[in-house]
Amino acid sequence: MKQDHINMESNTKILEYKDVDKVVESYPRKYKEGFLQEEIEDLLSKYSNIHIPSFEDAMMGNTCALIDNKVISYVWDVSIALKCGVEKRGMKPHEFD
Repeated sequence: MKQDHINMESNTKILEYKDVDKVVESYPRKYKEGFLQEEIEDLLSKYSNIHIPSFEDAMMGNTCALIDNKVISYVWDVSIALKCGVEKRGMKPHEFD
């Protein structure tokens, strides 16, 4: 992910840990299976408190789908990565799939 495409300073919304799953599930994705890269970048740009290095570390090495020749990151993986970004932490053992 390219951080230069994410303007975190212009947003003041705070994503609470308890709201991550709801935010991810309600995001208007093109594919029900998961997120396109540009959708992930858009989601990240909406909140000022996501620790991008923690998010990116959690996304590293995830299995993705290929649909219509587009790489799709699964909903579960984006949700876990956002939780890591909100809490500025690495993944917990039970979060690996």
